[in-house]
Amino acid sequence: MKAILRVTYRLPVFLAVLWIMGPLARIAALEPLVLFCMRALAGLVAWAHNAAPVNSAAFLIQEWQRMMPAPRSRFPIQDISDAQSGSVVQSGSEVQSASEEQSASEEQSASEEQSASEEPVARNEQVGAGEIHLHCPLRDSGDARACWRLMEFDRTLVARMHGQLVVIDSQATSGKSC
Repeated sequence: MKAILRVTYRLPVFLAVLWIMGPLARIAALEPLVLFCMRALAGLVAWAHNAAPVNSAAFLIQEWQRMMPAPRSRFPIQDISDAQSGSVVQSGSEVQSASEEQSASEEQSASEEQSASEEPVARNEQVGAGEIHLHCPLRDSGDARACWRLMEFDRTLVARMHGQLVVIDSQATSGKSC
């Protein structure tokens, strides 16, 4: 079964899911359904790729990239460094993965308070940054909440490896592609 999933999980399938789920993510009443679907898909991908907890940002961002469909050049790793309190990973980055040091309740309250377009503040954590070089169906929509719903896929993948993902720059609000 894992082999079938790995063979099937290609960029056209990934993009098809984005283009199907994108419009659904814009409908607030469908949030539970969209989140469930994105978590389920991420769970399948994590299972098929044998996702395991990692203990450094360097390995975390590399594992996130490994779980993306080929060509992985569409998901480049941009920066790996140790962040100081109050600092932010490169402002041009779209995805930040940080080693998780918060309790589950702190993480949930932080994710509820932070919209997809806000810049995160690192708390003496290791961070790794990557970008997503795909045309998002939400580009220029201004709907940061819909972006947040779609990014549940990536958050779930990173959480499976004991990390935390924060979107720094959303195509939904910035309109730019990396």
